[in-house]
This record gives sequence, C-alpha cells and structure tokens, in this order.
Amino acid sequence: GKGNIVSYGPCQFPTLGFIVQRKWDIDAHVPENFWKIKLSHAVGRGREASIAEFEWSRDRLFDEHLTTALFAAVRGAGQAVVTREGGTESKKWPPHPLNTLEMQKRLNRAIRVSPEQIMKLAEELYQAGFISYPRTETDKFPHDFDYRTSIEQLHPHPKFGFHAVNLSGGRFRQPPGGGHDDKAHPPIYPTKLASTQDYATWRNRNVRLIDVYEFVCRHFLASCSLPAVAHKTTVEVDMGGERFKATGNMIKELNYLEVYGKGPAGGPTLSPSYDGWSSNTIPSYVIGQRFEPTELALRPGRTQPPPLLSETDLLSKMEAHQIGTDATQAQHIEKVVGERGYARKVGDNRLMPTELGEALCEGYARMGLAGMWLPHLRAETEADAARVARGEMNAAVALRNAVGPAIDAYRGLEANKQRLVDAVTEFCVEDGRRGGG
Repeated sequence: GKGNIVSYGPCQFPTLGFIVQRKWDIDAHVPENFWKIKLSHAVGRGREASIAEFEWSRDRLFDEHLTTALFAAVRGAGQAVVTREGGTESKKWPPHPLNTLEMQKRLNRAIRVSPEQIMKLAEELYQAGFISYPRTETDKFPHDFDYRTSIEQLHPHPKFGFHAVNLSGGRFRQPPGGGHDDKAHPPIYPTKLASTQDYATWRNRNVRLIDVYEFVCRHFLASCSLPAVAHKTTVEVDMGGERFKATGNMIKELNYLEVYGKGPAGGPTLSPSYDGWSSNTIPSYVIGQRFEPTELALRPGRTQPPPLLSETDLLSKMEAHQIGTDATQAQHIEKVVGERGYARKVGDNRLMPTELGEALCEGYARMGLAGMWLPHLRAETEADAARVARGEMNAAVALRNAVGPAIDAYRGLEANKQRLVDAVTEFCVEDGRRGGG
C-alpha cells in the first residue's frame, strides 16, 4: 500500500495552523507571579445569603512590595464606603434561528460530540422526517413560515411541551433572524413530534439522536421566545484609598431561558443547558453606606498560558477568517484530526497537534511559506470569490490572485524541500527517539 498520505489543502492547512499556533503560544508562555486584593461582603446565611464579590480596580500587580503596602492601607481602613450604586434593566436575547455552524458549535459545547458526528446524526433525523434539511447557512425564517403549526405540534412533548403551550398562549415573539441567507434552505427546525416509540428506537440505535433532536426543538422554541430580563446592579466602594467594584444580576423573567436553559423554577429540569444567565444576586447598597468586609485578603497568583483550542474555538476561528463554509468546516476538522492525523483530541475536547502536524507548519515556516498555513491567503481568496459573485471583480483577476501565490509557493517548496524534510525528521524521528517511541 501507499501508507499514510501527507497532503496540502487550502482550507486544511489553515485549520491545522490554528491548532499549531495555539500550541506554540502555550510553549512560549513565561509564567509570572502576581498579587491581588480580594474583598467580599455577605448578607444573610446559608441558601439565603447574598454575596458581593468585589473586583479590585487595579486587578493585579506584579510588584509584591507595592501590593503589600496597598493592602496594609486597605486593611487599616477597617470599613469600605459605598461611592456609587446604580442599576439598569438588562435583556439577554434569544438565539437566532438555527443554521449548520451554530448547531455544530452549540452541540459540541453541550454534549462533546464532534461536528462531523453531529452532522451525521442530524442527517439521519432529516432523512426520517424529524427535522428540516440540516446543511444551511440561513438564520432567518421566510415571511410565510408557519410558526403556529410548528409550535403546536410540540405541545404534547413531556419535557419542553410546556413552553410550546406558553408560546401559543401569547408569549410568542417572531424571531428577527440574523444576517445569513443562502437562498436555498430555511433554518433548521423540527418537522415532526417524536413519539415514545421513536425515543426507544433512538436509544437502541444511538442515544445521541435524542440529544440532537431535542436541541433542534428547544433551539427553535427559544428563538420564538421573549428575551430574558434582569436587573443589573453595579456597586463601587472605596477602602483605604483603593477602589473596588461588584456587579450582580437579579433575574425578573426567564422567558426563552425556560426552555434553552435549565428549565423554569418550578420544573421540569432540562439537561443539558445551552445558555444561562448568572442568578447570583448582590446585597442592596446606598451611597455613603459603610460595611466591614466578610473577607479581605492578599492573594498571590501566577499567570497561566492560554488553553488548547476546543473544536468550538476552532470553528469560530475558521468562521472569522472565512476558512471553509458552514457545510464543510466540520469536514476540514475531521480531515486534520481523523484522516490525516495532523492533530488529536486530548483532555476536555481540546485539540493538540501531532508531531507530524507541528513539523509541517514548522517546515513551511522554515521555507518562508508560513503564509500557506496562516489564514490570510485563504481569506483573501474567499473575499475575491465574493467580489466576483457581486460583480465587483473580474473572474480572471480572482483566479490569477488565487493561482499565482500557489505557483510561487510550489516553486519555493521545490527549491527548499530539504528544510521541510529536516523539520519532519526533527519532530517525528528525533523526538520519537528521545521519547523512546
């Protein structure tokens, strides 16, 4: 056989590049010691306690002697004085109608299933008639969409049917939608109520089918709901010449979070939760009020490197840099992680480059071709394609812009290929010997 294939792809390599660059950022991180002042104030006890966690205006300092001196002044003051208090109504808006990318990102975060697997499950549900076509960039329903029928069919569902009933009873809000429309397919929505027998079949076939189906249903109902409403309060205090600030939310109406979060206060409890709003409340304060902190401490710390990218992080970066489309981004990740073996999953759904993946990026960089795995070149090609579609650029110019750099890169690769060979040897062979592999 031919063995494993090592290939270059204009979307595949930038996808790998994001993973490798994050790993290099972690490797380059130099930890530093810092110190910060912690101040908190609690009113009440047990479950009824209301706690305000105040953030120091300086956040943290890297000078231990200066921080110790400032802390001594704060502690010597004995009491904190409220200098500002204000609150405003705040709303948390429901999600837009569901497109492919959002389905992959949100489900990946919630149930830790790869975007590629999510698409396979969604397509199975579509083929069986339970959800609409799952490959779409559109996040806005057409004007003539039949919300009433789609909502009423979910009334009998034992978990989230209560919310569908509420929407039919006057709590419906027509979703305004986002700014994406592929002109081919509507957003993803439930097309049929699953029966008890359907659930039993899914449990035997693949229990993740239930997760995907219920997510589509709950997302659809949430997108048709009113926003959650809270009272956001901010309090600033002075103690020993240092300023501290605390912020807390007092939720008034859950609305869409009843079906998209953990469920209403009286049940049922929904799991997993796809969204939430911190329910922590802070005590009431008035300007000029004095209080003794419940906790006042000088805390040391140490800076931490950024985490490895999750699949959700990677999808967001690919979208921001126009690497692939909603329908293909999951395939590019699967190609890099699964088929080519340039990266692997570690820990809590995080992506780590393999020795080969890191060697390829390093080798291209040594040849002066880092632009082939950085996202800018592909983003420029996608932007040119969009200009052609809008009639703003001649197709021949766009083709020349795309092909020219690729030809130059190929020539550079031929002239400097030994540098790539050296990098692969260094990472894959020499590292393997050092590691006993």
